[in-house]
Order: sequence, then C-alpha cells, then structure tokens
Amino acid sequence: MPIQAAGHDIAISGHGEVVIYGGETEVPRGLELVVLAPPGASISDALGRAIEDGKKVEYLELSAHHGRVRFEPTVYRAGQKCPNYRVKPPLGLRLGTGGPTKVTVSSHTELRKVWDLVRKEVDPRRTLTRVFFLCCAEYGDDAGRLSRTSATTVGHGGGRTVTIGGGIWWKR
Repeated sequence: MPIQAAGHDIAISGHGEVVIYGGETEVPRGLELVVLAPPGASISDALGRAIEDGKKVEYLELSAHHGRVRFEPTVYRAGQKCPNYRVKPPLGLRLGTGGPTKVTVSSHTELRKVWDLVRKEVDPRRTLTRVFFLCCAEYGDDAGRLSRTSATTVGHGGGRTVTIGGGIWWKR
C-alpha cells in the first residue's frame, strides 16, 4: 500500500516508544492512526521526513541483520484500541517542511494526551483525518529505559532505494 500524507493529514513527529505496561488508548472519532514502525522497531529520520514532506512511499520493509521483509503499516481506525505510545520531543531530528500538519511535544507525553494536541489541528469540515505516527516504537519502561532492537523500518518509492542505517528501508 503506497503511503503519502496530504496537507489535511497530521503527523505526530518526534521520538517514541512503546511503554511496557503502558496500556492502550482509543483512537478518537474522526481520526485514523497510521503507525509505520511495528512494536520494537525504529524508523529513520529520513523516512519520517519523507512522509512529513508529502513524498510518496511505495512500500515498507523491515530490515534486520538477517535480511528484509515487506510489511504494511498498522492502521487503527476511530474507536479501536492501540498501544499508548510515549511521544518524545524531536531533539536532533530534521522535520519536513511540506505535507501534513506537524504535532510535536516538548516533554515525554503519552499518546492519550497527544490526542488533545491533534484535535486542535483537525479541520472541522473533514469527516476523517489520517494521523501518521512518525516516531519509533522501540520498547521502553516506566523508568525511561529503552530496549533497542536491530530492526528498522525502511520505505521504498519513486524507483530509488534509500538505505537507512539500522532498520526501515524506503524507496522514493
């Protein structure tokens, strides 16, 4: 499934993790959450920036030391439960300048609280807004310790493969 964010979409941009025992949160009415990194994986700054700039990504691959496997992003529809990801400030990241509206945080924030920031950016004339979770989904715990994996999500699009160290590949 090709992935491309439009100007009316929203991107949650920054660092992130799945908190062990962090529970779940419900996707609010009128929203659809698109998560690029499966639990335990990271995404690169370049992949996040491509989506933030509105570039088309043809497909995703999970890259690890043993090879690559294609996969689809996980899409959570309004009313569905998803992990209560922890979103962190985008320190050291270069955010894209075009494409969707960016939502960032200034401190570690649970997704259930980030929904309030997202709602402020939703165009009330739209019945459905896609929200791209452009953060890693590595495992963390309540003490802030992070368990890194060797898997990264990579996107492919436009006939050119861009190799991104450590995990997710994409083609543009």
